[in-house]
Amino acid sequence: AIFPHGLSSSQMEALASTEVEEPLLSISADTEGLTSKLEVPGAPEGATHLLVYSVIGDKARMQDPPAAVAVEDRAIPTVLPRGLIFEDADPGAGVYGGYAKLKRAGDEASLTHYLIYWGGSETEKLP
Repeated sequence: AIFPHGLSSSQMEALASTEVEEPLLSISADTEGLTSKLEVPGAPEGATHLLVYSVIGDKARMQDPPAAVAVEDRAIPTVLPRGLIFEDADPGAGVYGGYAKLKRAGDEASLTHYLIYWGGSETEKLP
């Protein structure tokens, strides 16, 4: 067996006996481009990254550190702000200034922040 450089014999034994847990995705090394679609219904509590390890047969070769990428959930919020109040206090023509007062969503547990854009109507966001 081939092991990463600098491991002790006990670390090498532990790696050699490491069983591969159920992965999110298994990609064969002979797959064209090594690209495959990943769709999972949820992540374990505290998950922030996807990690990839090399495997030979049923034994994982756990390099330290593994190749990794941070992931960010792109879920669409299901709770909405209850409103926005703004009154232009700037006397200049075509210049807007004043305080925007947001009426918070009822449950902000899943939200990180709010974004305010210019709109062409009550539903059309302008670029």
